[in-house]
Amino acid sequence: MVNRDRISSERGYFCFYSKRFNLMNHNEFMKSTKLSTPPNNMDRIELALWYAVKDNWEMAHSIVQDINTDMAYLVHAYLHRVEGDLDNAQFWYNCARKESSSESFKSELNKIIKSVFI
Repeated sequence: MVNRDRISSERGYFCFYSKRFNLMNHNEFMKSTKLSTPPNNMDRIELALWYAVKDNWEMAHSIVQDINTDMAYLVHAYLHRVEGDLDNAQFWYNCARKESSSESFKSELNKIIKSVFI
């Protein structure tokens, strides 16, 4: 499988993210969230985000907790913030080297998704 490094940035979101060439774009990802099951061509970060959009916290968390990248840490932080576990969320924001978010959950999730699909 061919990989490349991507740098994503939007309002302070910077992360290095190993990405396969043949994956979907942002519009295709958002359309896929209307489906009942995720597409087979997603990597683990995209899959965790897909489940987060679908409000399946447990599945998103089970995927992202085993990934050791800044992006995974940011998604992990977001998930714990949604859960209401702010101390744990802060830990993961620190791991991701990000400030904790005070914006709406929807807004934060959209920023994270956009940063993955730049």
